Amino acid sequence: MSDAVDEFELLGRQLSKKSRTAALRERMESFVAEHERPEDLKTLRRRTATDESLAETVRRNRDERV
Repeated sequence: MSDAVDEFELLGRQLSKKSRTAALRERMESFVAEHERPEDLKTLRRRTATDESLAETVRRNRDERV
């Protein structure tokens, strides 16, 4: 009997959690559907890359903080 009660309580908690997150999940899915697919990461890097190396960027930013 205890196992049945435990399983019932577990299912109740899962259902409660699902009902709390359903609205957010629906809004997120709607947002994703309204916006274009994300670009391929390599394409995005090529499009936004500069001639400066990553090491130079890190050094420059580190010098600005010091």
